[in-house]
Amino acid sequence: MNFNTINLFTLNMHTVYLNDIDNVALLKEIEDYSGNIPNVKDPTPAHTFYEDNLYPFGLPESTKLMEQITSAVSSILEKEMIMDSIWTITLERNQSVLSHTHKVNLQLYPEDYYSVSYYVNAPENSADLIFVTTHCNTIEKATAVKPEPGMLMIFNSFIPHMTNRHYSDEKRVVVSANLGPKYPNTTPSADWSQYLIPEEFKK
Repeated sequence: MNFNTINLFTLNMHTVYLNDIDNVALLKEIEDYSGNIPNVKDPTPAHTFYEDNLYPFGLPESTKLMEQITSAVSSILEKEMIMDSIWTITLERNQSVLSHTHKVNLQLYPEDYYSVSYYVNAPENSADLIFVTTHCNTIEKATAVKPEPGMLMIFNSFIPHMTNRHYSDEKRVVVSANLGPKYPNTTPSADWSQYLIPEEFKK
């Protein structure tokens, strides 16, 4: 019997370690210079934002991290990516992050857009990052990834993710960011031009 296998859908996340970042210095920059994000409210109640803080832009290790994240994501995806947003997240004991995505409705091809989590500090008993994926609204799977200091997680922005509870007395400090292609795909996703209603028939 001869047969062909055609892949209908593949969804991966990637991990890599950024060994050139001084996490002790980066943690100090975040603790000393990052501030609260004012007046953030999601139009849908999918995220509380209580754990988010502004990124300490312009400081040595923070600037270096932004460059290394962009370089690592571009290298792994094999296309030039641009970072468009970045912030920090701090969890204290017994805190967690609700399920949410980083998808933006203006993204014509959502599969081309990625988000990252970089773990500045991930002590023992730290909260895992959990990805929830569904297939054809039938199969649902939750995949937990254990973070480690210096680990960068790279995943599609549309994937729902959350954490379980953080059980350490030491803070869990993460840098999150969103990236998109420098040259985004602008091809129409569907062509309905042959079906347009003529002007004389429009009411």
